[in-house]
Amino acid sequence: MVDEMLVAGRQWLPQYSEEIPKAEKRLADSRLPLHPAKGFRLHTKTVEEMAEEKAKYRALASAAAKENVK
Repeated sequence: MVDEMLVAGRQWLPQYSEEIPKAEKRLADSRLPLHPAKGFRLHTKTVEEMAEEKAKYRALASAAAKENVK
């Protein structure tokens, strides 16, 4: 990520002019393997699921707000 930032901001970072070519080379050579976290699964929510969550969190927020009103 730092290499990407160096390369992207080269015009504003003249003090790193010697390091930027090295960062470009590391970016070109990097092929990091993907290791998904254990227990993680990608799930795309349906519109109905999002609506249910919205209602649930609004109810929780409303209840919390009512508790704080005296």
